[in-house]
Amino acid sequence: WKSPLAGEANSSRVVLGGKVYITRSQGEGHRTQLEIVAIDRHSGNELWTKSVGRPVGNTHQRNGFASATVASDGEHVLAYFGAKGLYCLTTDGDLRWHRPYTGAIHEWGTASSPVIAGGMAIQLVESQSESFLAAYDLATGDQQWQTPRESNGCWTSPVVTSIGSRWHVVVNGSGSSNGLSGSITGYDLANGQLLWSIEGTSDIVCPTAAVGQDTIVSATGASGPVLALDTRQSPPTVKWQLPSGGAYVPTGVVYRDRVYLVDDDGILRCLNLEDGTSIWKKSLG
Repeated sequence: WKSPLAGEANSSRVVLGGKVYITRSQGEGHRTQLEIVAIDRHSGNELWTKSVGRPVGNTHQRNGFASATVASDGEHVLAYFGAKGLYCLTTDGDLRWHRPYTGAIHEWGTASSPVIAGGMAIQLVESQSESFLAAYDLATGDQQWQTPRESNGCWTSPVVTSIGSRWHVVVNGSGSSNGLSGSITGYDLANGQLLWSIEGTSDIVCPTAAVGQDTIVSATGASGPVLALDTRQSPPTVKWQLPSGGAYVPTGVVYRDRVYLVDDDGILRCLNLEDGTSIWKKSLG
């Protein structure tokens, strides 16, 4: 089947059960509406659309108002729209709870996708004035913890991985107002405590950290730095580091003993996960 979709979005689709979930912004100016949509995966028909109102704040022309991908465990559907807030719906499109973030405004908009882990909704909230990482009870929306971040803008999504005996929430990068480099940081999933921070990212970060066997790969910037962290112990240590080769927007992939990175110019690179050496590169144009 093939089904036309109205509106605009940079978010990815999520397929779970018999549904495909997307977010989008539809309309122009004061008529713009933010929507979460469920599509029948077998027919392409829209099953339901949940409008959450007009966007709040500004955005970048390459970003838009619907860049965060939904998260779902088959019972809850989470969607994040920056200052408009984090929404939790049922798989039938009914609202369970909503957490507004009225101060989470950035001139380039937001893009961090929510994550479900440990019975909680994990959300990175970044703005030019106040940034934090927060966790909420998935069933009720009650806040479990909130940890402030020294960052004035970051568009990555957190990832959850096991390091040592703890589950860590890893955030790739942090924004700064003075042009200095940012940091990749790890937080305790149970209570939000900052466990470690390693400098070396660019100060404008969009890609999400890629997790492999005993390794986390951070790639940032327009041909910015690439770091690989050894996670066999906590805190992790730098396994290898490259001064360039990172992407401005796309997230890389770790598969077996390889790292695959694609940049904004359409160059796909394959690196050795063990030492970061180049294996091959190819233009996708």
